[in-house]
Amino acid sequence: MKKKLLLLTVFFCMLLFTACKGTTITSTTKFNQDGSGIRTVSAVLSKKDVKKMNLSFEQLDKLLEGVAPEAVNLSRTMDDNNKDATYEFSFAFSDIADYNQKIQEITAESHDATWYSDSSIFKSDINFSETQCTYDLVKWAFKALEKAGYSGAFDSLDLYEIGNNNIYYNNKLVYQESGENDSPSFQIPNAQLLKKISAYSKYDRNGKLSKQFVLEFNKKNFSKLNMNMAKSLLSQYSSEFNIDKKKATITLNLDSEEKIRDFLSKADDSYQADNLKYQMEDSTPFVLHFAFMENYNLSKFFNNFAIDTEYINNYLALPENIDYEDRIYYEPNEADETQKGYQYASKYRVTDTYKTNFTANHQVSVSDIHVLYEMKKGYHLALKTTFTLYQMDGNLSIDRLKAYYQKKADDIEVESTKDAYTVTLTNLYVWNGKKDTKSELSHFVRKKNTLLRKEDEYRSVYQLKDYIPIDSNAKIEYEFNIATSLGLKKLVYNGKNLLQDSEGSNSDNKKSVSVEYHEAEGYRIKLTEGNLTKSNIKMEFVTTKPIIPYIVVLFILIVIVTVIVISMKDLRNNEDSTVLDNWITRVKNIIQRLRKEKEN
Repeated sequence: MKKKLLLLTVFFCMLLFTACKGTTITSTTKFNQDGSGIRTVSAVLSKKDVKKMNLSFEQLDKLLEGVAPEAVNLSRTMDDNNKDATYEFSFAFSDIADYNQKIQEITAESHDATWYSDSSIFKSDINFSETQCTYDLVKWAFKALEKAGYSGAFDSLDLYEIGNNNIYYNNKLVYQESGENDSPSFQIPNAQLLKKISAYSKYDRNGKLSKQFVLEFNKKNFSKLNMNMAKSLLSQYSSEFNIDKKKATITLNLDSEEKIRDFLSKADDSYQADNLKYQMEDSTPFVLHFAFMENYNLSKFFNNFAIDTEYINNYLALPENIDYEDRIYYEPNEADETQKGYQYASKYRVTDTYKTNFTANHQVSVSDIHVLYEMKKGYHLALKTTFTLYQMDGNLSIDRLKAYYQKKADDIEVESTKDAYTVTLTNLYVWNGKKDTKSELSHFVRKKNTLLRKEDEYRSVYQLKDYIPIDSNAKIEYEFNIATSLGLKKLVYNGKNLLQDSEGSNSDNKKSVSVEYHEAEGYRIKLTEGNLTKSNIKMEFVTTKPIIPYIVVLFILIVIVTVIVISMKDLRNNEDSTVLDNWITRVKNIIQRLRKEKEN
């Protein structure tokens, strides 16, 4: 597409021949808030003057269009009487760089117009200036007229004059000057005053980290902000910025540890990986380890802004219900206001290094530990462990305890009060004399089995840490309820036979033993241990088999032997074979009966 120019300078040529007063060349530049706009140069030429030059407007149009720079658009409009023509050339530009490029194309010389006073869009005022003037924009037309035979026009500067150079910013006149060598300039306050800075940090029990920075600006100037340039600058630090023109705020949302580290590494040249540390270990309900540390300086980032505040308001939310053992919170100045959901509020200077450090190492406390071995007839063993846990940093709950013990017990009961949880775990074992149904947890062994006597043994190692994996000096009470029918002869605890011990028999007074025996119910033995050490338990059972079944069997054998002896005696005394035949017949009948019974 052919680019055209709006220029009226041809009028000077006509003035040489008509002795007219000349025409005035004017320039109007309109800038938008973002630096884009349009520049127009215009002049009015009468039909009479053109005719005296033996030219027509059409011929003049053709002459100018043939030499117009590509950057411009040339146009001519006639007045209502069709006597005077207004010639204009204009060019549009997208920003100050494009403006300079277009003028360079028109004048064939570099252009030095400036727009912003600072490299940061947030700190900069609009500060426009240029050294070229309107005269520079029409030189190309003079040269075209000279080449066409109107050289005298360039020697008679009084035949034309450079009129007003008008510059508008956002439809407001900001500069007006006339003359050939004017150097236009104007200044518009445009710096975005940053009035308030707030930082919000949240760190939860699940290891999720989030950080938000909210920058609040003066609403008066914020509408002038070049959004494209603002986004370009902010993107150097993060892609998570959101600009709200209505509220005049910029919000940085960092919803993961990865995004937080990425921003800090770009906003703080001294940042290293260990400047941010977050650890939360509570894989079991019983122990909690927490460590949190931050150390960074955001001066590099905030140097991009015209800051009208001295402090950053800092709000921090850490996992609740934790009694932090070590809490170091630097710059403990009170924040301008508190924020719901954030336990800690402070403020520190924008130029200062922010430091904070929180640690906690806790475990639950346990008491009322009771371990019951209840063994009934037939070696049915119920092992019940009951204990009370006290709340620690909100780590305990009924659901969490049941989930933890799901694979550790056959039956789980949890009762809770305000700060305590009482847990009862039951494991059931049955021994059939051959193998233990849960041999990995308890061990039954048959030591002897004779006609009149059998001896069995039960061995196990009980360690409360299998159920409560913590170190504690809490006392533990063992209770053994053993049915009479099992024939308990020994109950050995850590090498000592409790059936022979009595309460207070240990000189260290850490153990006490009580033994009760009731013929109908059996043994009830209680032992109180001073700490949660590992316990080796062995029980020996001796039972005598009933003698009556053996007497009956012996009587039957005697009868059989007697019958055989008598029969043999009769056989020897009676030469007749009838006795033998009768005996054989009896045996056959017995065999037949046995076969029939077996078949039935």
